[in-house]
Amino acid sequence: MNSSRLLSVLVGILVLVLIHH
Repeated sequence: MNSSRLLSVLVGILVLVLIHH
């Protein structure tokens, strides 16, 4: 599995959540 890609996706979602809050 590509850990870097998975981490990038998780970070992206976290950023979106923080922006919406």
